Amino acid sequence: KVRKTEKRNLEKLPEGFWKFLAVASLFGFSSVSFMFLIAVAEKLTGSRLEAVVFYLVLNVAYVVTAYPTGVILDKIAAQKVTAFGYLILGISLLCLSFGELPPFLAVSFILYGVASGVTDTAQRVLIAKITGKEKRGLAYGLFHGITGGAVIIGNVIAGKFWNVLGIQAFSFFGITAVLSGLLLRFCKLKV
Repeated sequence: KVRKTEKRNLEKLPEGFWKFLAVASLFGFSSVSFMFLIAVAEKLTGSRLEAVVFYLVLNVAYVVTAYPTGVILDKIAAQKVTAFGYLILGISLLCLSFGELPPFLAVSFILYGVASGVTDTAQRVLIAKITGKEKRGLAYGLFHGITGGAVIIGNVIAGKFWNVLGIQAFSFFGITAVLSGLLLRFCKLKV
């Protein structure tokens, strides 16, 4: 009986949630850990202290972005804001692939913080709007479980690519994040 109930609950989730989950999983795959950014910064600057300063800048960008994103979500559709966050992360990773030039490294950290502040807030709001109150808990659980798995797979592959290609490997993940942003922007979720 428990499995039948679980299956019925999954079937009651709206089609828009499943579409969003597919795109969010692609984005999760492309969301390389901020630890890669720190490792790249340390390698390029030769200084662990400078890498920590870059990480501090990332966190400041996150904090400065998260609250205004919540305010913006009252006025602009969560789907558009989430897609924007995906695009920003993609641009951040593309900048990281040119990280030998210090301005690109700095911009990458700032944009990564902005993207995290936007997506952490907007994705939750978007799920709530797609699913409604009754299925929100199930939707959040599925979202975090499935996208979390995609993040792990993506990061393992990112590590392998970095060992072979160096920082240019991050351009692949940047392009994938941009693609996920474009897919989400034009996907019909019926929010």
